[in-house]
Amino acid sequence: MNISIVKEKSTYIATVTFDAQEWKNAQEKAYANLAQNVTVQGFRKGKAPLELAKRHIDGRKMVEKAVDILLPLGNQKVLEENNFELLVRPELDVKEVSDDKVVVEYYYVTRPEVKLGQYKDLEIAKDSVEVTEEDVENELKALQQKNVELQVKEGEIALGDTANIDFKGFVNGVAFEGGEAKGYDLEIGSGAFIPGFEEQLVGAKEGQDLDINVTFPEQYSKELAGKPAVFKIHVNSVKEKVVPEINDDLALDANIEGVSNLEELKEHLRKTVATRKEEEADKNAFTKLLDTIINASEVEVP
Repeated sequence: MNISIVKEKSTYIATVTFDAQEWKNAQEKAYANLAQNVTVQGFRKGKAPLELAKRHIDGRKMVEKAVDILLPLGNQKVLEENNFELLVRPELDVKEVSDDKVVVEYYYVTRPEVKLGQYKDLEIAKDSVEVTEEDVENELKALQQKNVELQVKEGEIALGDTANIDFKGFVNGVAFEGGEAKGYDLEIGSGAFIPGFEEQLVGAKEGQDLDINVTFPEQYSKELAGKPAVFKIHVNSVKEKVVPEINDDLALDANIEGVSNLEELKEHLRKTVATRKEEEADKNAFTKLLDTIINASEVEVP
């Protein structure tokens, strides 16, 4: 076995040449292995003399098996002779198979060499942190939306309401699979259903039955794409959103330790925003630091 190695950046290419004797030994092992599954008339499976069994073995399969026998031997030898710090499993390429030799290239991607740039005594500017009244207001609005409740509504359905409906869809008068549901809560204007569906529910009332006419989009399932459909609807109930006011009651509903009124809630939110912005500033400064070190360093990319 002859081994020659060249390096390209962090990849070592090892060319391993197996000589005629090694190739012959591998072929004999391949024949012996394949002969175990050969049935020759007059002998039990795998028990025929090797020379006789060879006549019943496909030469291409023997060559493939013999090469497979050699491949791990070449890899093992290369790794024994070289202290590679591998990043990934080696790859290989069989370059030549002839009567007197087999040539294989193995590719070893190793840990790249790094020439570290300056990393001490670096000055990195950190973003200043400021909490504005707008920040606090945005946090209050988010908390306000989090505490929105739904309550039963009398009257017509409007955008933003949630309608509980039973529906069944038909194409050419025939119900289609997946087009039926009972007790479905649908927020009107959410865009959860196909275009035109939710808008036609606006103005309907609890207990009302109505038909909704829509056309399925072209980018839909193959069976329904572009087809007109009718949905028969029954409105079970209507609920509207009740948005809480930003006051002391909202502060109490937030259930935050040490917060019992709106002013205490604002102060809590102000500290929360300050902490979050401080963490973001630290993260950004650390990223700048890493970028500075990386840009000043030399790294061989495999």
